[in-house]
Amino acid sequence: SRAMPRDLFGEEDGHVLPVQTLEDPDTLGDAFFRMLAREEELKARYAAVLPAYLERLNRLPGELNHLCSPS
Repeated sequence: SRAMPRDLFGEEDGHVLPVQTLEDPDTLGDAFFRMLAREEELKARYAAVLPAYLERLNRLPGELNHLCSPS
């Protein structure tokens, strides 16, 4: 899904590789190595935003239940 990279990083670029771009055999490997070069940056970003993101996800079932419950 493209929503998660937007939520976590504010953008898709550099985090999503559309299957339509995989015409060249090196495309996937190149994308992997670009991410690998940013490993520490990505880990730091995940550590900073993932706890709040997971908390929001964990609240969703209760919020959906509340919204769908007859009043």
